[in-house]
Amino acid sequence: MGLVHSAPPVLALAVARRPAPILVLEADVAVAALVQVVLAEAGFATHCVAPWDDARVLRTLAARHPAAVLLDSRAGAGTDSVWALAQRLHAQDPVMPVVLFTTDVQVADEAAAGTSARSQAARFAAVVRKPVDLDELVATISRVVALP
Repeated sequence: MGLVHSAPPVLALAVARRPAPILVLEADVAVAALVQVVLAEAGFATHCVAPWDDARVLRTLAARHPAAVLLDSRAGAGTDSVWALAQRLHAQDPVMPVVLFTTDVQVADEAAAGTSARSQAARFAAVVRKPVDLDELVATISRVVALP
């Protein structure tokens, strides 16, 4: 059973400062729920889709117009790869930051270095490694959407 859930208005004033949601694409429903709570407590509206497929992600992107996407490196069903999905997200919204969220050390290093053809095409705004440091997650999302 999947999770598609928008965060409750936990911090109404903070959320008002950050109106566009963060789209969380996470393969693990429990991790998606944790990320949603943490970001909501930091004042971000969120919309989680877990698990996902490319078509569902692109429909959600068009409907929600997120401020950023937190993208799990484990591709959802029907997804070419995290690299290809990042490219498709940028094709739909070229200025929206996509943050890679991963346990895979090789993938994280490649994305952070930005030297391979696929990492350059994916244009990740940042990389957040799992297990996640929650303060780092909030700081990274704040930075990529340019909020204090």
